[in-house]
Amino acid sequence: VVELADRVSLNLEAPCPDVLRQIAPQKNFTLYLRTLTEVHRLAESLRADGRPVLRSGITTQFVVGAADDTDRQILTLVERLYRERVLHHAHFSAFRPIRATPLENRPETPALREHRLYQVDYLLRHYGFRLDEVVFDGHGNLPLEVDPKTAWALAHPEEFPVEVLTADRERLLRVPGIGPK
Repeated sequence: VVELADRVSLNLEAPCPDVLRQIAPQKNFTLYLRTLTEVHRLAESLRADGRPVLRSGITTQFVVGAADDTDRQILTLVERLYRERVLHHAHFSAFRPIRATPLENRPETPALREHRLYQVDYLLRHYGFRLDEVVFDGHGNLPLEVDPKTAWALAHPEEFPVEVLTADRERLLRVPGIGPK
């Protein structure tokens, strides 16, 4: 399949085995993660032979808030998969309970939490941020009341003001409201 595909998506659903067991006990986190890595290695070996495979890369999805996961746990795994060049990008889906299922009494995850994860994902992939620069609350989650780039700026007042006429691109990308384009 990898030889014919433009993109492969294997949904990990959770950032670690303990969380996955809470939402999908029939799934094996280690096996899924190993498969993701093996698909990447196979694609790389085929590319080395000159074949145009997985031009759009490998993706995965996380169900956010269906169990006792934290944003830090999710982003730690995502950042690792980016660093290892396994993952093209991640998808995040805020949990919504469904009646007559084992998780029907679990509270709905705010859509804003999903949005904050996507914002950090962009900071990691397009703005040069590292995960250790992201601001988390005491529970390991992103603050919902302020976007992650602004949270970083507020935590680093020594970086401001920035002289926009002389600052390099990397420094400008740290300014809230300024993007790569």
